[in-house]
Amino acid sequence: MSSGSQAGVYALLPDGSHALVHAWIGEDYELADLPEFLDAGRWEGEVLLLTARDVQNLKLRAEAESFDHEEGLIALCRDLDAFRRARNLDGLRLVEMG
Repeated sequence: MSSGSQAGVYALLPDGSHALVHAWIGEDYELADLPEFLDAGRWEGEVLLLTARDVQNLKLRAEAESFDHEEGLIALCRDLDAFRRARNLDGLRLVEMG
């Protein structure tokens, strides 16, 4: 997907396009929760940068702590990992849209 028509988390791709990684599920979580609650990534302006290791650790940590976080946040972590693997990316540059 290359349009920002659906609200969620989008990856900024190397070719300048963007793709939906995760559509919002409910309202009790946001992209900023990843560095705040799960100690992953760093901000570069409005963009959250995650390394491949960050994404892998997020998925593992989210699964291990699934009862401590919102269901949507856990789904976001899984979606980030699946997206990165499917596109064989070294890391992700993420923004919220919609």
